[in-house]
Amino acid sequence: MIDQRAIRERFEAAGPAYASAAPFPHAVFDDLLPADLLNAVLTEFPDAPSMSTQFNSAHEFKSAENDWNSFGPASRVLVGELNSGAFLQSLTALTGIEALIVDAGLVGGGMHQIVAGGKLDVHADFTHHRNGLDRRLNVLVYLNEDWDPQWAGQLQLWERDRSGCAKQIDPIFGRVVVFSTLADSFHGHPEPLRTPEGVTRRSMAFYYYSNGRPERVKRSSTRWASGDEQRRGLSGRIAGAVPAPVKRVIPSSVKSLLR
Repeated sequence: MIDQRAIRERFEAAGPAYASAAPFPHAVFDDLLPADLLNAVLTEFPDAPSMSTQFNSAHEFKSAENDWNSFGPASRVLVGELNSGAFLQSLTALTGIEALIVDAGLVGGGMHQIVAGGKLDVHADFTHHRNGLDRRLNVLVYLNEDWDPQWAGQLQLWERDRSGCAKQIDPIFGRVVVFSTLADSFHGHPEPLRTPEGVTRRSMAFYYYSNGRPERVKRSSTRWASGDEQRRGLSGRIAGAVPAPVKRVIPSSVKSLLR
């Protein structure tokens, strides 16, 4: 159902742009996967409360399902195709990372779903699998039809020093995002989701590994940006949008929020 040869051609063409992308290596693809398959996967998504993993902390509020036995036929096809040797070769063509290894257990991956009010704070992912492998790539497949940017929930890619958001990516249906898992590849969507009743943010997540990596990375746990850093990042984006003549007449109590 998936044209792996076409994916390889698109990934090869995007390789140079991937390597030079800011704030860290990444690429965004639309219409990469067949809509019929993704629509079928969408119909197989369980309700968020019934998913096997529930994250409810100060940093994240979301649901996830990575149990193969809980996936429907279309979801199994998608997982199989994105864990195939052909897709790994395409990822190597895009990223330059050789000898990639899939995680058949989908640790941290699989189906992700966020309801209204949910969020995922800015963070850099864990860099080591429990089996000792090095995590190298994230691949996200978004499944949100008729997405309204006013709902928030955009994937934010942050500057590597955590000084603020460098890029926002709408999680629209069929969009595929690939990015490198680095010690400082900070990302997330810290603004709570503002979807109408019955509308959730849905995606499939896949992570890829290697046995060793060229740079020294020893952190095994998720690295969260602090609340202060996230607030500064948000206020910095607001401040950048306010013209200097306007800033001069803003009361000092408001100016403090724009620093």
